[in-house]
This record gives sequence, C-alpha cells and structure tokens, in this order.
Amino acid sequence: MIPARWPREDALLERLLHVDPRTGALRDARIVDLPSFLRPGDVLVVNDAATLPGSLRGRAADGTPVEVRILLELPSGAFRAVLFDGADWRTPTEHRLPPPVLAAGSRIDFAELSAQIERVARLSPRLVELRFDRTGAALWSALYRIGRPVQYSHAAAPLELWHVQLGYASRPWAAEMPSAGRALRWELLLALRRRGIRLTSITHGAGLSATGDAAIDAALPMSERFEIPEATVGAVADAREHRGRVVAIGTSVVRALEGAA
Repeated sequence: MIPARWPREDALLERLLHVDPRTGALRDARIVDLPSFLRPGDVLVVNDAATLPGSLRGRAADGTPVEVRILLELPSGAFRAVLFDGADWRTPTEHRLPPPVLAAGSRIDFAELSAQIERVARLSPRLVELRFDRTGAALWSALYRIGRPVQYSHAAAPLELWHVQLGYASRPWAAEMPSAGRALRWELLLALRRRGIRLTSITHGAGLSATGDAAIDAALPMSERFEIPEATVGAVADAREHRGRVVAIGTSVVRALEGAA
C-alpha cells in the first residue's frame, strides 16, 4: 500500500472497493457510488470525533527538545501521551531517536503551557500521564494555538488541522483523524438520507498509528474512550429488528459497536 502524500481536494473521487458478501465478487467504484450499494432501512454509523491538535513541541527542564503526542484525556483531567525526541515529522517514526527519560515529577515547558509528568508506564518510559498547568477553556484554547496535528513522514508538507478534520466532527477526542469518514461530504450524506438510509454517529477517540517504540507499537491500539448515544443504540436495534444492515464507517466505529455489543 502506498500512503497518500496529500489530502485529495475532491473527496468524492476517492475510490471504493465493493465486495459482494454473497458471491465474493469485487467491483471498483467511487465513494460517490455508496448510496447505490445501500438499501432503505440500512443504518450508516460514523465516528464524529474531531482530531486533536495533539502534537506539542516543548523542552525538558534541562533544555532538551521533546515532542509530546497526546493519546487521550483521562477522567482525572490528566492526559496520556507518548514522548518523542526533538526531530519532527519529516524523520520517519521508526528512525527517530529515543527521547530523554523523564521521571514522574519532571516538567515539560511549551510555548505558553507547561505540564508535569505524573506517572510513567511500565510498558515504556515513553508512555506517560501528564497534567497541564491549566484546565478547561484556558487549556483547550492554548492547545489549539500551539498544537499541530500528528503526522508522518510520507506527507508532502506540514498538515494544518483542517486537513485532518471531518466535516461533521464534534468533540476533540481523536489523536489521529478517523480517516474512513473523510470522503463523506455533506452532499453524499444528503444523498444517503434521500435514499432512506438512516445516519447516526458514535464518538471514538482513535489513537496513534505508530510511535517507533516496539513495546508501545505492539500494544496498539490501546484502550480508547468511546461513547455511543442512546439514539444510535436505538437505530442499530431497529435496523436489526427490521433486517436492515448496520454499516460502520471505519475500524473505530467497528471497535466501539463490537465493544459495546
């Protein structure tokens, strides 16, 4: 597989492979053809998590540059994160050097924020829980000012947050974009509704794809928070009762639905 070097501007031209579950026949199509493969009464479930500006450049107390990539916010208000060295996305993840080992109590300073490491995981010294020096709106405003989206070396240029944001995104839970839904533009969603396809959503905090740390990468995907609204539960149950199909857009939706089934 060759990764995309830049987001396609016309997402409706994205290719779609249709596999007939009865015959196994394959058909090359485009995402714009999706309504023709679905039936009235089917339910389409998307992940509406917004992508975090979760890549933060900072310095340890001794001045060593560090990159922090946020995985998720914990119920306590701390954040689980992975530490990287001072290189940037242009260096392949697997070629980046280990960052400095920072013990619990260590501080990392960012442009206008600082954070203290509260816990270092047994799995790897690069997997930490940290707490920022502010909370609520003040914290999130700062994160959106100084943070950037996580990206990898196959990209042709620096990505802006809007490059990795879904049109229907809501809460900033995802470390990386739930990319299967990127091509679902509003004109396509409206076409699905006109055909009698029911649209509903879950919110799933999709994690990182890779870290370059063998122990962490072997444990991916880690525990990821998700929420399934009551309306989605009802839509899925109704579809199953009336022999409609439940179509999950992306693996994050599959993990959430199967995890709660």
